Amino acid sequence: MSVEYFRIHFDNPYATFFCGETVTGHVALKLKKEKRLRAIEIKFFGASEVKWQEHYTQRQGNRNVTRTIVYYAQEVYIDNTACVLGGQDGDTTLPPGEYTYHFALVLPPALPSSFEGTIGHVRYTVKAKIVRPWRFNHESKVAYSVLSVLDLNNVANIQVPLTASVEKTLCCMCCRSGPVALAASLPFSGFVPGQRVQMLLEVDNQSSSQVTVKCSLVQKVMYTAASGFNVKSMEARITVEQETLGVVEKKGSKNFQSGMVIPPLPTSFLLYCNCIEIAYFLEVEGVISGVHTNAVMEIPIVIGMIPLRNQFQSIQATDAQVPSTSEIPTVYVIHSSPPGYDYPDLPPPSYEECVSGRADIRSDDDSKDLQGSTDFAPRYPMYRFQ
Repeated sequence: MSVEYFRIHFDNPYATFFCGETVTGHVALKLKKEKRLRAIEIKFFGASEVKWQEHYTQRQGNRNVTRTIVYYAQEVYIDNTACVLGGQDGDTTLPPGEYTYHFALVLPPALPSSFEGTIGHVRYTVKAKIVRPWRFNHESKVAYSVLSVLDLNNVANIQVPLTASVEKTLCCMCCRSGPVALAASLPFSGFVPGQRVQMLLEVDNQSSSQVTVKCSLVQKVMYTAASGFNVKSMEARITVEQETLGVVEKKGSKNFQSGMVIPPLPTSFLLYCNCIEIAYFLEVEGVISGVHTNAVMEIPIVIGMIPLRNQFQSIQATDAQVPSTSEIPTVYVIHSSPPGYDYPDLPPPSYEECVSGRADIRSDDDSKDLQGSTDFAPRYPMYRFQ
C-alpha cells in the first residue's frame, strides 16, 4: 500500500472539550510512494441516534407471520466538511513523504454531552478521507468527548434534605409476621462523580426472617424514537454500583452509613437532547430470607458537573499527569474549571473514562479498512474528595 499511516490527532491529547470551546488538531499522512487523489476532506459530525427493533407475530391465513418494526431517531448537531487539499478542479498527485493538515472547529454553546448507551448514543467524531478517482477511499476516524455543564447550584430544591421510607409485612400461609421497615435520609440530593453518597439508613426488622441490606446506584435512560407516525419510548435501567451494607437479624434493628462513591458518569437529564433522557436514583433493598418479596425503595438523586458550593472545601486539587507519547492514561487534568463558570475556589477535577466501558464508533458509511481508534469511551469530570 502507498499509505503508511493516515491518522487524526487532537492538540488536547485527551480529546475532551466543553461546549463553546475550539476543537483543534491535525491529520497526519505518510505516503511510501506517489499517490494520485481527488481531494482530502475532513468531516466533523455530531449527533444523537436511537435505534431498536421489535418483533411481533400475527396470523395470516393458516400460518403465523413474524414482522419487524424498527424505531429510529436522530438529531444532528454538527455536520461540517472542509476540503484541505484538492477539490473539484481535477486530480492531484502527492509525492512520497509526510503531510500535516491542521483543523479547528468551534463547538456550539448548547450541545448535549457525549453519551454511549445500549440502544442510543450522543457521539462527536472527526473523519478524514482521501478521495480517490475510481477507487475506494482511505478513511480515518476518531471520536472526542463533549461536555455540557450541569451546575448543581442552579438546580431547584437540590439542597433540601431528602427522606424516604418503606414498610413491608411478611405473610406465610395463615401466619402474619412483624414488619420490615427501612428509612433513609440524605442531607441533599445532588452529587458529582468522586463524591461519597451521604446516606443514613435505619432498618427495623420485626419479622421472623433475616434481612440483608443492599444499596445500588441505578441509571435510568429513556430513549424515544419513531416508526412512521408511531412514537414510542424504551426504558433501560443499568445498575452502575452496588454495595452490601450488612445484615439485620430477626427481631433486630441496625443503622447503616452508605460508603458508595459516584463513578465517572454523564450528568442527569442529558441537556439539549430530545431523544435520550438520563435520570439516577439510589435503590435501597432489604433482601428477606425465605420465600418473600423484598422491601425496596427508590430515592431520586441528581448527578451534576459542578458540585454544591458548600462542598468545595472538601475537594482536593488533582495533580495533572504528564502525557505519554505511546499511551493515554485514563485520568488527566485538562481544565482548571469549565469555561464560563467563575468558581476560583473550586479545585479542578480529573477527567476519566465512563465506568460503562468503550463502544464501537464505526457506522454504516465507513470504509471497511477504516483507520483510527474505532472504540471509544466518553470522559467525565471526577473530583477528589477528602
